[in-house]
Amino acid sequence: MIRVFGRDKSGIKRLTDKIKKSGLKRNIIFSYGGDGTYLLCERRFPGIPKILVKNNRIGKQCGGISVDKALKMLNKNKYSIKKNIKIELRIGDNKLTAVNDIVIRNRLQYEALRFNIYINGKKIGSTFIGDGLITSTPFGSGGYFKSCTGKTFSTGLGIALNNTVNNVRPLFIDGSSEIKVKILRGDAYCSADNSHKMILLKKGGIAKIQKSKNYARLVELCII
Repeated sequence: MIRVFGRDKSGIKRLTDKIKKSGLKRNIIFSYGGDGTYLLCERRFPGIPKILVKNNRIGKQCGGISVDKALKMLNKNKYSIKKNIKIELRIGDNKLTAVNDIVIRNRLQYEALRFNIYINGKKIGSTFIGDGLITSTPFGSGGYFKSCTGKTFSTGLGIALNNTVNNVRPLFIDGSSEIKVKILRGDAYCSADNSHKMILLKKGGIAKIQKSKNYARLVELCII
């Protein structure tokens, strides 16, 4: 089944008409928009392969190939499916899942958090004081993570400390690691990607972050 997902109704109609004329029959979703549209699309239709079609100048992950060429290549099976890891945060029975990153940051802007970080049960460094932290996947490392650290990475997970009192370098850890964050002072909001859903992590609370069992799947065209 072919679907087109996006916010530009006229653009979606044009793209849908082209797909129908091409005769393409695949279980693929065309995400028509920018990077944010893709993140929303993955939340709505998790795990289904998606091809990113850019209609926004700000769309780093969206390719610049024309729709006509993409349809021809899809019909000729000149593509592969790449699996990208997701990460999830759990606080009790509450869960958030992210393709890019999970952010834990202070609920009150004028009040710094005090928190500890544990990797596979081992406490990392001393108690941190600051706005919070960002846990990123390789796919998402070119976004918020990079804006805080100036770095990207291609494997495992990355942890960036957000505006801490002591300047702390980002942590790069194995993708199978379990991260726990315990809040010692202040309350924090936890969010995933660009979702409006947030979970409140109160003083004394613990959030667990780790790789999800599920993957995001992206269509990669075999361009020679």
